[in-house]
Amino acid sequence: MEFLKGNIAGYIGSIAVYPIDLIKSNMQLQTSNQINGLKCFKQIIKERGITKLYSGSLVQLIGVGPEKAIKLFVNQTLLDKKVNPILAGACSGLCQVIVTNPI
Repeated sequence: MEFLKGNIAGYIGSIAVYPIDLIKSNMQLQTSNQINGLKCFKQIIKERGITKLYSGSLVQLIGVGPEKAIKLFVNQTLLDKKVNPILAGACSGLCQVIVTNPI
């Protein structure tokens, strides 16, 4: 069950944050310092359409679900075994990196 919860949480988080990351990346590519996040958001929608806010997000969604699921599953399993929360978090992060880093 924790694995499923982690997948769902990862997907929701990615869907919510992806447009913000896209805007940030576009702002970094701007040659003018006069553009802010809201202007960049409006510019993307005007030039490319609202669906382009999620262009390229499928690749991220493929990886983020299992990544978060591994982390949450290991963390909760260790906490259930009464492992120190800091150690449980460190171990879950380590497992997440070992599995997802090659990707």
